[in-house]
Amino acid sequence: MNSSVMMKFNVIKGKLILFMILILTASVTILTINYYSLKINASIRAYINGESLYAKGQKDATYYLSKYLYFSDSSYISQYQKAISIPVGDKMARVILENDGDEQLVRKYFIQGNNHPEDIDNMIWLFKNFNEVGFFQEILKIWIEADSNIEELNGLADDIFSQTEGGKLANKDEKKFYQGKLSSLNKELSSEQYKFSATLAEVGRKVEKYLLYFNFIVIIIILFSTLVVIYFILKRLDNQNRNLKIINHELDKFVYSTSHDLRAPISSLKGLVYLACREKDPENLKTYFKLMTESLERQDNFISEIIDLSRNKRIEVSLSLFKPEPLIDQVIENHQFMQNAKKISFEKKIEISQLKMDKSRFMIIVNNLVSNAIKYHDSRKLNKFIRIELKRQEGKIHLEISDNGIGIKPEHKEKIFEMFFVTQNKSKGSGLGLYIVSDVLEKIGGIVKLESEWEKGSKFIIQWPDFE
Repeated sequence: MNSSVMMKFNVIKGKLILFMILILTASVTILTINYYSLKINASIRAYINGESLYAKGQKDATYYLSKYLYFSDSSYISQYQKAISIPVGDKMARVILENDGDEQLVRKYFIQGNNHPEDIDNMIWLFKNFNEVGFFQEILKIWIEADSNIEELNGLADDIFSQTEGGKLANKDEKKFYQGKLSSLNKELSSEQYKFSATLAEVGRKVEKYLLYFNFIVIIIILFSTLVVIYFILKRLDNQNRNLKIINHELDKFVYSTSHDLRAPISSLKGLVYLACREKDPENLKTYFKLMTESLERQDNFISEIIDLSRNKRIEVSLSLFKPEPLIDQVIENHQFMQNAKKISFEKKIEISQLKMDKSRFMIIVNNLVSNAIKYHDSRKLNKFIRIELKRQEGKIHLEISDNGIGIKPEHKEKIFEMFFVTQNKSKGSGLGLYIVSDVLEKIGGIVKLESEWEKGSKFIIQWPDFE
């Protein structure tokens, strides 16, 4: 798998991981919000249930106290005390919670208030975590007022018990006075109990409404994110499919052309060997041997180009610091054996003493462009030249290789970087050299530009990032 495919795979993988993190975060958030929303509503339900028990205890206590007031039956005292202990238990639990007291005592008093044992944890949790919040402050205010009325009811009961035992509540007027007080207290407590329940119920409805809104928004975000990720993945896959079709087309073309170009010199060589075996004239034999050598050189060059192309596809970019000028001199020297190379003047303008780049790929670029310039020199011109310039410009490395060769026809300019494209004399090249240059530059993030006029010459302008 080449680096570009791996890079695309890693991009898709990265987006999928990001999407999974988003989904996981959203899911955890939904679960957390839903958990605490349910906990808040369970706590509110427990308090509303506790309020109804509180109210029942208060009303039963008022009822038994009224009975005792009129019938003076001492059995009503114990029934009153049992009933009034329910709101008193809730009051004691509140006072201990407000003072951050012992939770075991809080549990004891909530159980005294007839609250269900399984509801007590939620009641304590809501009190501790929300006692500074607006809605709970309002509930506490109502609760404190109700507890104050319970204390007043207890004080009234003490008066009624003591005066009845002392024989001071014999006449009806005195009993009516106390009955009026009991009725008044009962009305006040009923009003406070109603407000307590109504406030909690309203909070519960708001929590449910906000929870619904929140869940809806998060689900929309998840759905939208899913659609976006699916869109980008499908788009990426579509681009990959298109690229694969192009690669397959190039591969078919490469296999066909390579097999043809590899077989052509062999067929030519076989024909020359056949002729040489039957030739007796030494001069003709020299001609045949020369042609054989040229055929083998073409095949050797072609195989070298295929190796360069394969190496560029397989091997990752490896940067190193080196002196470029000796390498350029080496390339020029290596090409001196080419036909008419010694008749061409090489000019250099190297402004970079140290270059950080992939050394082997630098050699491939220079080799192919110099070889190309020599192959397509103009034999009709007296002062033939190839000029090589290397410099830094605007944060990039610029390599320019120009010549006064035969140039390139306008209709060929768009095609010369295509695989196996050759111009005019097909015997001069395989059509891989400039394709390899373009492929190498793509690998290192560079570009190549061409300036050329037919019968005047060509200039190849190469740019790539300055890796220093």
